[in-house]
Amino acid sequence: MENRVALLTFLVGGLFSSQLWAAGYDLPLKGAEKIIIRAPEAQIMVTQTKTPNLRINMPDQDANSMAVLASDKEILIQSKEPSTKESFGKTKGRKNVIEIQGPGLPLEIHLVDGQVTLQKWSKETLVHLQKGQITSKEGLAKLTANVQKGNVTVLGHQGRVEVDVYQGNVVIKDLGGELELQNFNGESTVEKSKGYLSFVTGGGSTKVTSSGGTLQFSAGKGTWVSQGFQGRIEGDNKEANINIQMVSESDIAIKTQGGRVTVKSAPGAGSLLNLSAIDGEISVPSYLKVARDSSGKSLRGRLRGDKPKGSITVRAQEGTIVIQ
Repeated sequence: MENRVALLTFLVGGLFSSQLWAAGYDLPLKGAEKIIIRAPEAQIMVTQTKTPNLRINMPDQDANSMAVLASDKEILIQSKEPSTKESFGKTKGRKNVIEIQGPGLPLEIHLVDGQVTLQKWSKETLVHLQKGQITSKEGLAKLTANVQKGNVTVLGHQGRVEVDVYQGNVVIKDLGGELELQNFNGESTVEKSKGYLSFVTGGGSTKVTSSGGTLQFSAGKGTWVSQGFQGRIEGDNKEANINIQMVSESDIAIKTQGGRVTVKSAPGAGSLLNLSAIDGEISVPSYLKVARDSSGKSLRGRLRGDKPKGSITVRAQEGTIVIQ
């Protein structure tokens, strides 16, 4: 692709003294920039490299419809067509292609419809997407992903991750850091991740496997599964079915209105039990006895095991508590 530099130099809103570049341009940096991308529809690929300049590549037809504006504070990439009340949220069916390579800079991306791919980006990033897909690989700074309808995949990230999805699927793998995940209606999968993991889920299903640290969740409906988590688990549940399989002497504390809460203790853990159900049922191994009175059912005791460590506390209004 032949590099071109447009001849027009102009001022925009009194803030930018800049140039409009066509496809393929190396942009020298002054050290204080922030990248902001705004477009109705786009496929955006952002890769951190060791080159000193920021390179922005676009096919010629996209360069003709996108403006690149630079100041000593920010680099703005946006559609030349002004956004109006009538055009807000509307798409035309064709996605602009934007490729960015260079040193890491703070980054904001705002799209109506599109795909965003981030590779080894080491600065704080915010992606707001109404519809589409966000993929981040080997990131090294705080990542915030907001999606109305679509999917989010985060692989090998080191740092805080915040994901808010109204309807879609989320995959988090090999995370080292804090996670705040909200998924109103969709599937969420977290695997081989360590840190403080926080979940707010509506419907759909959530599964956490081979992870560790501290896990907190608030579940509405659907299913919630934790397998092989090493650390403390705290949960607040409405009507979801909860299934927890322990592999170590962890502490578990769950409050539930309904649904079914099943906890399979680690072999030989000898966990301390503190269970109560007002209108629900409690199912435990036969050597333990459930007390019944006017306030409901309850049990305090300990599972058999060589290592009397860890605890399982479940408070239920309705539903069923199962301890295995």
